[in-house]
Amino acid sequence: MRRLGEVVLPTETRDPRKDPEAVFKYVDISSVDNAAFQIIGYKEYRGEEAPSRARKVVRTNDVIFATTRPYLRSVAIVPPELDNQICSTGFCVLRSNGMADPKWIFALARSDVVIDPVVKAMRGANYPAVTDRDVLAVEIPLPPLDKQRRIVARIEELTRRIEEARGLRQAACQEAAAIMPAALAEVFGRAEAEGWETQHLDQVANVNMGQSPPGSSYNDRGDGLPLINGPTEFGPHHPIPAQWTNQPTKTCCPGDILICVRGATTGRMNWADQVYCIGRGLAALTVDESMCLSGYVYAFVQTQTQEILARSAGSTFPNLRSEELKALRIPVPPLSEQRCIVTYLDGLQARVEALRRLQEETEAEVAAMSGAVLAKVFRGEL
Repeated sequence: MRRLGEVVLPTETRDPRKDPEAVFKYVDISSVDNAAFQIIGYKEYRGEEAPSRARKVVRTNDVIFATTRPYLRSVAIVPPELDNQICSTGFCVLRSNGMADPKWIFALARSDVVIDPVVKAMRGANYPAVTDRDVLAVEIPLPPLDKQRRIVARIEELTRRIEEARGLRQAACQEAAAIMPAALAEVFGRAEAEGWETQHLDQVANVNMGQSPPGSSYNDRGDGLPLINGPTEFGPHHPIPAQWTNQPTKTCCPGDILICVRGATTGRMNWADQVYCIGRGLAALTVDESMCLSGYVYAFVQTQTQEILARSAGSTFPNLRSEELKALRIPVPPLSEQRCIVTYLDGLQARVEALRRLQEETEAEVAAMSGAVLAKVFRGEL
């Protein structure tokens, strides 16, 4: 066991403002991807423009370790393109003196071997931080260099496999996200071949455009009707109210389809599960169930989202006007066919949501693997 300070060189500093015309690359806290442990960007400045925290020199294979609590796991190894450049004083720069392989230091800096004692040394209530001296005082295991390199190679192999697993999970997410749009396109794409008649949307549903109540009537005490202004209050299926109004203007009914009609979220949808006051950012569709099933209309409007957004392309503030919404042409097959379609789409949606939940669980497991691998390595279990 050695203190980290025994295996690294003293910090090299430089004041870029002493060379005002020189251009340098600057790495700050926001330059590091916490998940990938990589420097993903940098800023360029002339010396005279140098930020006050631009002081520490970095060289190829240096390890930079953030010393403030919110960014504690911002750790990265410096690539060749940033050799002899500058990083923020918010990093502790760990440059091997030859006793430790740089990749060994990098692995330690990402592990609880270093993180745990650094957390214990944190000071400050609002913005907890440590000094370089605190980091360099941490004790680390130091096997011979050849063994360090063998262990690092093992870590890199396991990390590669973890990244492969993450890539497979991301591909599965993309495939899952494409299932419902493909199913909707297939269902409504056969309308002409099936000879289904079409109607304007306002012939099968009452289109009720929202109107915001007076701002002075808003409250968070539950006084009056819950107020929905847009997707901020949307949940996975039903709204989650956060404010109320005692001077409601336009209202929707339980079972209505809620659709956003203003801004970048135009086309987002939810189901009304109770009476709500709806603001001007929303419209409510009350479906005539003698002509169409609400679930069928909901599915159809979903297929129109991209078309709706395309119609608003180029606008600084996209919106869907009442006339456009009412004029949408909806295929109207027999109710028995609509029931089959809704049953099919509901079942498919349930399977997609189950798949999405499983993917979220596996993502959490994959995200935990890197830390688990490092922990096992430094306990001698791998």
